[in-house]
Amino acid sequence: MLVPLSVGLILGGVITLTLQFSGMARERSSVAVTLVAIAAFYPVFAAANGELNSLIFHTAVMALFIACAWFGFRHSATFIAFGLVAHGLFDVSMLFFTSPAPMWWPTFCAAVDIVLGLWLFWRTRQASMI
Repeated sequence: MLVPLSVGLILGGVITLTLQFSGMARERSSVAVTLVAIAAFYPVFAAANGELNSLIFHTAVMALFIACAWFGFRHSATFIAFGLVAHGLFDVSMLFFTSPAPMWWPTFCAAVDIVLGLWLFWRTRQASMI
C-alpha cells in the first residue's frame, strides 16, 4: 500500500502544481471536470469486470459526485473541494468493501483526491478562485 499511496501523493501534487501554475485553476470548470472524471473510474472498472450490480451501484455514486461538481461549478468551488475529499474517503471505504478496481487503486485514488481537495480548499480560502 505504500507505493500506491506515495505515487498518489506525488501525482496529486503534480496535478495541483499544473493547475496552479498553468492558469487552468482560474476556471472553476477545470476542477469540476476533474471531479467528474475521477468519479467515473469505478463504473468503468465495474463495466470492464462485467459486474452489473457493481456497475449500477458505482454509477449511482458517480451521479452524486457529478451533482456535487455541477453544484460547485454553478455556486462555489468549495463544493468541488468537498466532493474531492469525499471521493477520497469513498476510496478509503473501498479498502473494506468489495471493489471492482484493482487492489492498489483505492489507496492511489484516495491520495490523489485528498491532495486535490485540500489544495482546492486552500485555494478557495485565498480568494483566488470565485
